[in-house]
Amino acid sequence: YRAVVNNAPVIFFEIDHKGIIRLVEGKGLVSFHLKKGELLGKSVHNLLEGKPEYQKEVQKLFHGESLNLLLELGKNTYNTFFSPVISDSGAVESII
Repeated sequence: YRAVVNNAPVIFFEIDHKGIIRLVEGKGLVSFHLKKGELLGKSVHNLLEGKPEYQKEVQKLFHGESLNLLLELGKNTYNTFFSPVISDSGAVESII
């Protein structure tokens, strides 16, 4: 697992039910000029401020929908996949 995370050009993350980033790692962080852990504890809602089209999609995730999204950041486009983690009670615990 660690070899894949450290060498594949991807970013793995987890966002809790409040929208706080709890895990973010992977070689793909280099594309964003980010260091491992730099986004930990930050709100995804704040990071997407001014981007209503993405905020709307994130809300779908918190309602239990999986999402495949082309995310345009600057001159680059990223193919992203988000999936909610659902608790036994049916609530969204986190997004991965």
